[in-house]
Amino acid sequence: MEGVLHTQRFEVVRRLGAGGSGVVYEATNRKSGERVALKALSRLDASSLYRFKREFRALSGVFHPNLVTLNELFHESGQWYLSMELVHGQSFVDYVRARRGSTLVRGEASRVAEPDLARLRPALAQLVRALYALHEAERLHRDIKPSNVLVTEQGRVVVLDFGFVRELGIDIVESVEIVGTPAYMAPEQARYGGGQPASDWYAVGVMLFEALTGRLPFDGLPNRILVAKLERDAPNVSELWPGVPPDLEQLCAALLQREPELRPKGRDLLERVGELSPAPEPSELDPFVGRAASLQALWAAFDRVRSDGGSRVLSLTGPSAIGKTALLERFARELHERGAWVLFGRCHERENVPYKALDGIIDSLVRRMAELREIDLALLLPRYLGALTLQFPVLLRIPAVAQQAARYTRPADPHELRRHAASALHELLARVADHRSLVLMIDDLQWGDVDSVHMLRDALSPEDMPGILLVAAHREDERALSPALHAFAEALAPLERRGRYQLLPLDVLDEADARELTINLLGAHARDGELVEHILGESARVPLFIHELTRHVLSGGAPTATMEQLVRLSRARLSPSADRLLELVALASAPLPIAVARELVPELEQVLPELGREHLVRQTFHPVETLAMRHDQLRALVQRGMPRARTVDLHLELAHELAAHGAEPELLAYHFLSAGDAGHAASYAARAAEGAARSLAFDSAARCYELALAWGSHSALERRALQVGLAEALANSGRGGDAGEAYQRAATQAMGEVRSTLLASAVDQLLRAGQLEQGLTLGDQLLRELGLGTAQTGPTALVGLLAR
Repeated sequence: MEGVLHTQRFEVVRRLGAGGSGVVYEATNRKSGERVALKALSRLDASSLYRFKREFRALSGVFHPNLVTLNELFHESGQWYLSMELVHGQSFVDYVRARRGSTLVRGEASRVAEPDLARLRPALAQLVRALYALHEAERLHRDIKPSNVLVTEQGRVVVLDFGFVRELGIDIVESVEIVGTPAYMAPEQARYGGGQPASDWYAVGVMLFEALTGRLPFDGLPNRILVAKLERDAPNVSELWPGVPPDLEQLCAALLQREPELRPKGRDLLERVGELSPAPEPSELDPFVGRAASLQALWAAFDRVRSDGGSRVLSLTGPSAIGKTALLERFARELHERGAWVLFGRCHERENVPYKALDGIIDSLVRRMAELREIDLALLLPRYLGALTLQFPVLLRIPAVAQQAARYTRPADPHELRRHAASALHELLARVADHRSLVLMIDDLQWGDVDSVHMLRDALSPEDMPGILLVAAHREDERALSPALHAFAEALAPLERRGRYQLLPLDVLDEADARELTINLLGAHARDGELVEHILGESARVPLFIHELTRHVLSGGAPTATMEQLVRLSRARLSPSADRLLELVALASAPLPIAVARELVPELEQVLPELGREHLVRQTFHPVETLAMRHDQLRALVQRGMPRARTVDLHLELAHELAAHGAEPELLAYHFLSAGDAGHAASYAARAAEGAARSLAFDSAARCYELALAWGSHSALERRALQVGLAEALANSGRGGDAGEAYQRAATQAMGEVRSTLLASAVDQLLRAGQLEQGLTLGDQLLRELGLGTAQTGPTALVGLLAR
């Protein structure tokens, strides 16, 4: 693992430990100086790489104070890395039994010291909250055990190591595999593999038993433990510790029920540990309602692919929090029910891996191929499969693929190798589509990469391609910042010309659907008609806001709460530094570069998870790392709650720091004006106008010239120069009438030949714009000033004036 010592991003401090999939180091971020835990993949085989990437992707966007924060997944010099929050602490059992730095002896006959209940109860409550949040996000941990649950000196419980995590939502098809640690594994995991939320709760029961007694409920060799769990109940805690509190013994016995449906659910557990959660059960949390027209459009595209053949692309666009992912997942489930193969991939902001827009699709494909009989699998394998495995090693998890790849002769020319890989992907997808309906889905394409888009284009573009539907979801407002979306638009041009591309924009829910969603989420509270109407009006029918408002009501909050009040409550939970960062992001009129944010909030890395947990700020990475509000309405609500003096001060800080980082003049003009510095605002507006004119963006140039004139206190010479610039920009943009008036205003500040020239330009623009009367009148004035007489009216006079 010497390579880990030389990463460009991190400097290794020391080795912390090793597990089945990787070696963990303490490291320092070379840019920010932040200390992190850096996990390096120790075995570069297909299965290990698959789990390593899955560990990051399944937890991306899931924030909770008792779940470790994952920072970045990246690939460098042939090695895979995962950086995460650095946590110093003891294992859960050692902490609650007050045995600092020690390891319990398994199966010891004598009774050990009693647990510290003052530590156990709050630690157990935090663990339950962490797993409830994980299940709420439709994730299973599947390897809960003391070493994966650390407790810091401050008493904070942190769940770690998500190498076996499983998604409950879109990940419909997964090979059945028994994963976890036998001593803590639920009986159904040993019997069926996979697992369910109740399986994680069983593991908590084992940990609680061990914390109370110092022993495991079942001990011995792994196979004996698993058989024992299937055949008999766990012993009672009181058999080993007669003084156990009754509520803890009852809770432990309930968690260790052999049948998963008999174990308490998350909400019940939260009540029993005295930490009632505001959220409803995960199954009730996110009901899918409405979007009937959008679903119909998706099915129509799918049916056309089946009837006509060839590849077809559908772009699902809309702002953040509008429900794109929920619609994709619903469509995927319906497709699966009809027997289609759905290969689903999601791009993540904090991933820096090759072909990341395709990586999840290939993972899904591997899971599907692993289910096939050997004879059916052989029909799918393409000629240049070996080239594709070099880009996607996860394919080697399938023995038949590994055998064929071993026979591949790698060409010396990298361009030829890339062509081989694209050809293999095309042939593989085509053969799959020959035998079954095939749909590819990519979520959050705005965070994707150009290489993936190019490979998809090459794989799907041939005319003889069997029927394949590609559905790509992305935020349209990210197009200016996303190279992947630019490349995607270019790649779509041939399909669009052939009528094989469709744009499907998503907007807020219609009133009926918003009402149904609100009623479903509120449950019994929906009987209050005024409450339903309040939520519909306050949410503006945005799904995210409906969820937030109903969650607040279910937690016992005021039924008349507004989104502004919810934002205020979220801000109250933030540290001062996190709140300052929130204000800066809200005031920035464009995504705020991380480099600028770090200068203004030096503890940036420490406070970012707070904003993520409150769902206020999102992070983007194209073309540079930036921060932005999750929704424009949230931006407005944060701004509304800021005192005027505070707003002015922060705008000025933003202006100076953005200027130091070379920001665009128009952006600087906005911030200086908002800070009350009209002079600097006008100066930067003028620079923006000049730059826009050089770039032939004449409408933008005219707008910036107008702003510079309106804001600044200029000398006569400066004002005339700005008026001339405005007039030229208006003329070049085809607005002759406006240009003529601008030339006239400029002429009022001039004398002699300069004035005559400006008036002549004004006449020219007015006549070109068809404003003949005004042009001729001004022409008469110009001729009199030049001593050339007066022009007659009518067409003859017009010709004469133009000639003179």
